[in-house]
Amino acid sequence: MKIFNLFFPVLGWLYIFQLLDYDRNRFIFWITRHWSKRKLERKNRLKFTPKVCILLFLSIFLFLAYVFYPSYNLLLSSLDDLLKLSMLVLFILLNLQIFFIFIWLASFALSPLEKIVLLIYIQKARTKLSRFKQLKIIGITGSYGKTSTKEILAQILATEFKVLKTPENYNTPLGIAKTILNQLNADHQIFIVELAAHKKGDIRYLCDLVKPQIGILTGITEQHLERFGSLQKIAETKSELAYSLPKNGLMLINLDDSHLRKIKFRVESEIRGYSLKNKSDFQALNLEVGERGSVFAVSPGGEVMRFTTHLLGSHNVLNCLPALYLGLALGISFRKLASALSAIKPLPHRLQIIDSSPNVTVIDDAYSSNPQGFKAALEVLRNFSGKRKILITPGMVELGDQEQKIHGEVGRLAGQICDLIVLVGKNRRTRAFKEGLQHSNFDLLNLREAISLDDAQKILPHITKKDDVILFENDLPDQY
Repeated sequence: MKIFNLFFPVLGWLYIFQLLDYDRNRFIFWITRHWSKRKLERKNRLKFTPKVCILLFLSIFLFLAYVFYPSYNLLLSSLDDLLKLSMLVLFILLNLQIFFIFIWLASFALSPLEKIVLLIYIQKARTKLSRFKQLKIIGITGSYGKTSTKEILAQILATEFKVLKTPENYNTPLGIAKTILNQLNADHQIFIVELAAHKKGDIRYLCDLVKPQIGILTGITEQHLERFGSLQKIAETKSELAYSLPKNGLMLINLDDSHLRKIKFRVESEIRGYSLKNKSDFQALNLEVGERGSVFAVSPGGEVMRFTTHLLGSHNVLNCLPALYLGLALGISFRKLASALSAIKPLPHRLQIIDSSPNVTVIDDAYSSNPQGFKAALEVLRNFSGKRKILITPGMVELGDQEQKIHGEVGRLAGQICDLIVLVGKNRRTRAFKEGLQHSNFDLLNLREAISLDDAQKILPHITKKDDVILFENDLPDQY
C-alpha cells in the first residue's frame, strides 16, 4: 500500500484536501503547483473522519464509473488477451494519476448535502442559544492573537464565573455550532467565542449565530492576504464584529495596531481602546519585559495595579489587557486578577520555553506565524541578552503578493538580532529572507540552509553551544 500511495497518492491528495479545509479552489491551485509531489503525509496523517470516508468512497465510485465503459469496450475487443490486459492496466494506472479530479467532483457532489447539514446544526445551535437569556457572549477576532487572547480571558474570568470557550481552533460556523450543542449548559454564565474568517461576510455570519454583546478586535496584519486580496478587505471583514454588537454592547480595540487606528467605527455600541504604546482607555504602564515574563501596571480610575505574567513578550501583555479590562468591569477583584494572570502558562507551541537541555534554552513558537507574531518573537529573542541567539524558520505563508517584501523586512530584523540562522526550505520565502539578511549586514557565514525541519534539527548539535537560545519560528504543515 505504501508503494502504491507513493506512485499514486490517492490518500495523500485526500490528506492535502483535508489540510486545506476541503476548499476546492485552493485544492486545485495546490495540485497545479505540486502535482508531482509524493510522500505527502510527512508530519501528520490523514484523519478518517466520516466526511473523509464518504469522500473516499464517493470518489472511488466516480472513478470506477468513469473507467467502466472504456474498460468494458476494451475487454470486448478482438485484441489479444495479454494485450487487452496490459492496455487495461495501463489505462487504469494513467487515470489514477488524475484521481484528484474525482476527489474534487465528490466534494462538489456532496456540497449541497453539507450545506443542508450545516444549516440544521446552525438552526439547532441558534435555538438552544436563544434559551440562555442571561448568558454573556464575548466574540474575539483579528488577524493575530485571537486564540491567546481567548485563553487568557477564559482563565481570568473563570476565577469568578462559569465560563465556556470554543476549544482549540473551533472558530468556524460548524465548530461553534457543535460547541453550543455539545457543551453549553445552564451553569455557564459567559461564552467566549473565537471568530475566524476566510472572506467578507464570514464574521457577520458568525455574529448572527452567537449574537455577542462584547467584542474584542486584536489587530490586522497580512495573514491570509492571499485569500482576501488586500489589507482593506481584511480590516473590513474583521470590523464586522463591531457592527454586529447591540446598542448597549462594548467593543475593545487594540490601538497599537496602525490599521485599526485608521478605522472610523460608526457604531452605536461603546468603543474602548487598549494599548501598550498609544494613548488609550486601558494602557499598560511601566512595562518591564524580561527573559521569563513581564511586569506592568494599569491605572483604571487613577488606582495603580501591578501585574506579573510568565507569558513571553510585550505582545502577550497586549493580549492580557482586554482580559483585565473585562475582569475589572465584571467586578473581579485585583487580587484574583493578579493571581490568575501570574498562573497562566504559555499555550503549546506559542512562545513556549522547552527545557530540553540544562545548557540550552529552546523557545517553541512553531504553531503558526504571521508578520506581527514573527517580529514579536524576534523581540522576545532579543531580551536574552549576553547569549547567542539562533533562529530556525521556514518563513510564513498566505501573504499573497506581499510575501517577498514581508520576508525581506523580517529578514533584516532577524539579521540585527540573531547570531545564527537556519532557513528551512529553498523557495521564494527563504530567498527573500536571505536578501533581507544581506541588507542588515548579517554575516552569511552564520547562515545554514536545510531542506526540512528534520534536517535543521540534525544541524543543531553541530552549531549550538552552552547557554545558547534557540527560537523555532513556525512549522509549516504538509501542504507547503
